[in-house]
Amino acid sequence: MHHFNIKACLIEIIFSMRKMSPRNYISRIKFFFLSIAIILFIFSCKSEKRQKQYVIGFSQCTTGDVWRQYMGKEMEIELAFHPEIKMIVKNADLNPDKQIRQIKELIDEKVDLLIATPAEAKPITPAIEEAYAKHIPVILVDRNILSDKYTAFIGANNYKVGSDAGSYANFLLKGQGNVLEIGGMDIGSSADIGRHTGFKDILQGYPGIHYVARISEDWDNAPKQAEEDLTNQLKNYSNIQLIFTQNDRIGYGCYEVCKKLGIANKIFIIGVDGLPGKNGGIDLVDRSMLKATILYPTGGKEAIQTAIDILENKPFQKENQLYSTIIDSSNVRMLNLQSQKILSQQDDIVRQQYMLAKQIKVYNNQRTFNNILTIALCLVFILGATVFFSWIKNKKITQKLWLQNDEISRQSLQLSEVSAKAEEAHQSKLNFFTNISHEFRTPLTLIFAPLGELISNTRIQPDTKQALQLIQRNVMRLYRLVSQLMDFRKIEFKKMKLKVSENDLVSFTHEIVNSFRVLAKNKNIDLEFLTSERNLQVWFDTTMIDKVIFNVLSNASIIGLFTS
Repeated sequence: MHHFNIKACLIEIIFSMRKMSPRNYISRIKFFFLSIAIILFIFSCKSEKRQKQYVIGFSQCTTGDVWRQYMGKEMEIELAFHPEIKMIVKNADLNPDKQIRQIKELIDEKVDLLIATPAEAKPITPAIEEAYAKHIPVILVDRNILSDKYTAFIGANNYKVGSDAGSYANFLLKGQGNVLEIGGMDIGSSADIGRHTGFKDILQGYPGIHYVARISEDWDNAPKQAEEDLTNQLKNYSNIQLIFTQNDRIGYGCYEVCKKLGIANKIFIIGVDGLPGKNGGIDLVDRSMLKATILYPTGGKEAIQTAIDILENKPFQKENQLYSTIIDSSNVRMLNLQSQKILSQQDDIVRQQYMLAKQIKVYNNQRTFNNILTIALCLVFILGATVFFSWIKNKKITQKLWLQNDEISRQSLQLSEVSAKAEEAHQSKLNFFTNISHEFRTPLTLIFAPLGELISNTRIQPDTKQALQLIQRNVMRLYRLVSQLMDFRKIEFKKMKLKVSENDLVSFTHEIVNSFRVLAKNKNIDLEFLTSERNLQVWFDTTMIDKVIFNVLSNASIIGLFTS
């Protein structure tokens, strides 16, 4: 990839102008400003080298429940720190056939990585294996498939979740009682199979605990029907002491049914998920609607982190087990406070990222405009030098013409006319140079005003504010330089006078040195200002001394760059 070289282009323009006829001012000016226009156009259109972009496809079995919505939110927060990654989310609505089609669509779109939570293990397995066979990294989250052909798995051990629920049920019932299990419509998923199997297996070790039955209802799409069916079931199974639900939202529905039947205080309800927020598992336990819930991490953040490691060829683990724990009255208050703090911090992160994006956009715009303005000023300097050297050369030519044969009066008259025209052109150029220098003062003033507003904004980060203050100082320096350009005529007629005042030379020098610290740091240059005096009052012209010290440091930074 070839980079646009501003310095080389400027050198080429100067040499091209030197080859042109010294008398052809109009052609020189046209050529010069045409070159400026081309350079500024190329520079403004030039895009910076960007970080490689990635596309992640996410096949979610459903987005209809709060737990999976929380997983998506965790992914979005983590992705906010990686703008180079785009994620395509597809919702299968617990329909295996629909999820298979969506996975194949993501394969056809040639995503860089696939994240999936299978609706059911058996039917989804071939689609996952197809993506894996086409060298697309596959990360399974929460639910597994009936194959080992995937890149990584992230999720808690559902068998352990079920067995923990069974052990806690035995603890609550003290070894004696009847237990009912209630699940959703995702029968056949690895999560459903694991929790159900773990729960039943552990209860077999407690002969006093009687597993009555399992009830499956569509609590997501038909909650009223599910509550009605559960009401009838509880009337049939009148001697139930504990209900194990596959998730907390089902547990909340069971509590409402038991409350209507007047048996809420007689039945223990154990849920799974332990989400924060209103009506989440932690909140339900805190309000004694659930006796306990099993914390089941979503793995959203871990999935994105693992995906980034895979895409960037960093080390990663294939099997990533997330740990679960029981939440009951003994620890719910502490976890509730922690979850509220986490939710508040997540909201703050989202707001800060939004404000940071706005500040970065403003900063980039100002930086681009400042770069263009800097190039334009450099070109103005080059134009002034070209005009000055052309004037000297034309003056020598005019002197030679005046020393030629005085006997030819016609030629002498022609030479006089040529000299007058050259002087007129010279004055026109000086006027143009002075006027264009004046025009540069207006945009510098317009830059300085919004910079002041940004610096006074109390919501920006200290690092950003420091960078903006550095920009403000350099904009003011450019403003002074443009003002000095307008003093060109004064210098020409020797009317330039020093403006001397008493100032602290130490603090004055220290401020200029600080302007170069960021540049020195980026170029690995050790920049130090050493003085034995804390302050030193001296009479001097601040403008002239500023130029002297600034040029010394600028030249030193260039020498350091080439020798480092």
